[in-house]
Amino acid sequence: MDGPGLEKNSASKKSPPGFLKKLARFFKSFITDPNKRLALLSALLFCLAYPPLPFGFLAYFCLVPILIAASGNGFKAGFRYG
Repeated sequence: MDGPGLEKNSASKKSPPGFLKKLARFFKSFITDPNKRLALLSALLFCLAYPPLPFGFLAYFCLVPILIAASGNGFKAGFRYG
């Protein structure tokens, strides 16, 4: 069944371990970094403010967490959290 040029390469089917470590580090940073948690909270409030959900009043408060996360940091860090 295997013709020329159709070798089975098991390495292409597996995820590289470096990628999994980077992915785990990325998700762990949301737990340990309070500014990323505030940015995530702001995004959640922003999503809940849209119809058809009855939480339109959250639109008045959705920018507060992102402004807290971006304030007190430099331009690059504020841009990254925003």
